[in-house]
Amino acid sequence: VQIFWPSCDSRLFYPMYPDPGLRDELGIDESEIVLTYNGNVHQANRAEVRSLYLSVLFLNRMGHPARLIRLGSVIDCMDGARDIVPPHVIELGTRANRQIPAFLALATVLVQPGSPGSFNDYRFPSKIPEFLAMGKPVVLPRSNIGQQLVHGENCLLLEAGHAGEIVDRVLALKNDGALAKHIAVR
Repeated sequence: VQIFWPSCDSRLFYPMYPDPGLRDELGIDESEIVLTYNGNVHQANRAEVRSLYLSVLFLNRMGHPARLIRLGSVIDCMDGARDIVPPHVIELGTRANRQIPAFLALATVLVQPGSPGSFNDYRFPSKIPEFLAMGKPVVLPRSNIGQQLVHGENCLLLEAGHAGEIVDRVLALKNDGALAKHIAVR
C-alpha cells in the first residue's frame, strides 16, 4: 500500500482577508452566507454537487440568505430545480489556479459535498487541502482524508451528504461563531 497525502501550494493557499471589491463585483451582500466550490461537475459527482446547490436554495428558503460561488466546468445537475436555484448561484466557469484563493477567501464555509463510498473513499481529494489551508471552517464527507479529521475539531463531517445535512452543518457554524473560529484555525 502506498499512501499519498494531499497537499497544496502554500504560496497561493493560506488564510487571507476577503477582497471587499470582489464581493461587490459579484453582487454579494455582507449579510449573505457564502459557499465557494471550485470543482468540476461530471457524471460521477453530479448528485453530490446537486446537493450543494440545493443546500443553498434551502438556506435561502429558511430565511438565511446564501450564495454559492461556482468555479470549474459544469454539466447540468439541477433537473427539476433548474429554474429556482440560479438566483443563488454565481457561475464563474474555469479559472486559473492562482485566481482560486481570492474566491475561496470570500467563503463563510467551504463545503466538499459527498458521502462515504467507493467514489469518495478512493479518489484523490485535491481541493480539500486548499480548503483547509484557507483558514475557513470546512465541511466534508467522512471519507478519504475526512477519516483522518475529527468532527468538531478540524472540520464538520457529513455522514450522508444530502442537502439537508449540508444545511445543518452550515447553520451549526453560522450559529456558533466560536465553533466556526475553532475549526477554521485547526
